[in-house]
Amino acid sequence: MKKLIKLAISKILISLLATCTCLFLFSSTKLFAQEEAYQIQSSKLSIEGSGKLKDWKPEIENFGCTGKFSAHEKGLDSISNFSFSLSVNEADHKQDKVGSDIYQAMLSSGNNKIAFSQKNLMILPILKVAQLNGEVQMLNGLHYAPMSLQYVMEKDQSITVKGTQVIWLYELGVVPKDIKDYHAKDKISINIEFTLTKISAVIAKSQDAPMEKEIRFSN
Repeated sequence: MKKLIKLAISKILISLLATCTCLFLFSSTKLFAQEEAYQIQSSKLSIEGSGKLKDWKPEIENFGCTGKFSAHEKGLDSISNFSFSLSVNEADHKQDKVGSDIYQAMLSSGNNKIAFSQKNLMILPILKVAQLNGEVQMLNGLHYAPMSLQYVMEKDQSITVKGTQVIWLYELGVVPKDIKDYHAKDKISINIEFTLTKISAVIAKSQDAPMEKEIRFSN
């Protein structure tokens, strides 16, 4: 009987030891996963708006995008100080009434700039999604809006990020209150895409670049 009890206790201890070992290995792998800093290498942006008469696709005059990123081999770890801004050049006043109203509202406010600034962040690693909340600056006012960024870890260790920022026209006061319901689905969509590369890789590449030598010819 005592032997059976000892055998049962031994099996339990072995099972617990195996479980603890697995948990330790899993936590150690996650803990010691190498986290590296990334920077924006290239970016592009497009903007379009939905109107009742015709889609609004204005020309972008200036565009800038910045932020701090860190990631390991399987996904993003953090995003901070992410922001982008753009200046709208002109709208088609003859064919698109809503687009014309938007641009005229920008001109009257003295500011043709649209800007987004990150405030909060939640990363969903399994879905490869970063959910941001931030401030949208437009028409000299601040409007809070979410933005979802989807990312892909590329084979060359770069990260491709895509997202869309949606701004509803009725929130901006462009659409008259008496016909607000009629324009409830009208919106501006800002589509952004950028590539992240390791800062260490960029530094190493610059250090490996051949140095230019000055050559002098003597008569």
